[in-house]
Amino acid sequence: MSIQRNTISYTFYWTNKLNSVRKIYAFIKRDMLIDLSYKLVFAFKFFRAFLAVCSVYFLSIIVGDGLERFNEYSDYFSFALLGIAFSELLNTGLNGFTKKMRSFMSEGSLEAMFGTPTQPTQLIIFSCLWQFLFESLNIFLTLFLGIVIFGAQFSNPNYLGMIVILILTIFAFSGLGLISASIILVIKRGDPINWMFTQLFLLLGGTLFPVTILPQPLQVLSHLLPITHSLHAIRKALLQGVAFGELTIHILALIAFSIIIFPIGIWMCGLMARKTKMMGDLAAY
Repeated sequence: MSIQRNTISYTFYWTNKLNSVRKIYAFIKRDMLIDLSYKLVFAFKFFRAFLAVCSVYFLSIIVGDGLERFNEYSDYFSFALLGIAFSELLNTGLNGFTKKMRSFMSEGSLEAMFGTPTQPTQLIIFSCLWQFLFESLNIFLTLFLGIVIFGAQFSNPNYLGMIVILILTIFAFSGLGLISASIILVIKRGDPINWMFTQLFLLLGGTLFPVTILPQPLQVLSHLLPITHSLHAIRKALLQGVAFGELTIHILALIAFSIIIFPIGIWMCGLMARKTKMMGDLAAY
C-alpha cells in the first residue's frame, strides 16, 4: 500500500512538472507569435538597439579617455555599451510584470486568466518569459554591433561569470517587478515602486558613468542596489576577464538580494491576487 501511494505521489509530481513546462512553452509561443505578427514594430525593436549603440559611440568620442581618472576602465565606449545593453534586460525584470498586468486589465482578460487552475503568480511570471528571451537576444545584437561596427574590445571575457551574474540579477529584479505588479493589482493605476527604483538605478547604478565619481554617501547607497553589483561584475567579467573568484563578493550580494526579494515578490503576488478575487475587483481598471 505504501509503495502504491509513493508511486501515485511520484507520478502526480512529475505530471505537474510536465504541465508547467507545457504552460511555459505555450506562453512563450503565444507572445512570440504576437510580436512576429507586427513585423514592422518587431523590426524597430532591433533598430532601436542600433540607435542606442550609435548614441553611446558618439558620446564616447566626447568623453574620450576621461574615464580612466575615475575607474579601472579606460575605454568609455565599451563601459557604456555594457551598461546600455544589460540595462534593457534588467528593466524588463523591473517593469515587464507591471506592463503585463496593465495590458491584461485594459484587455479585460485578467479575471478570466485568474479563473483558470494555473496559479496567478505563475500566470504573471510565464507571461514575461518571452520578453526576457527577446531582451537576451537584444543584448547579443547590441554587443555584436558594438564589436563589429564600432570596435568595442573585450579582453579575454569570462562568459561563465557573466551568465551567473545575469541569472542572479534577473531573479533580484524580477522580485522587485513582482512586488510592483502585486501593488498594481490593488491600486490599478500608478507605479510608485518602479518609478522610485528606476530613478535610483539611473542615478546610482553606474549605467553610463562609474559610481566612483559620486559623493561618498551616494557611493555607499549605490552598493545597496542590485544593479550596481550586477553592472560592475559584468564589466569586470567582460572587459577585464577576471577569474570567477574575483566576482565572489558581487555574486554573494546578488544571491542575498535574490533570496530576500524574489520570494517576497511571489508571496505578495499571491496575497494581492487572493485579495482582489475576494473583493471581486479583478475586472476593474
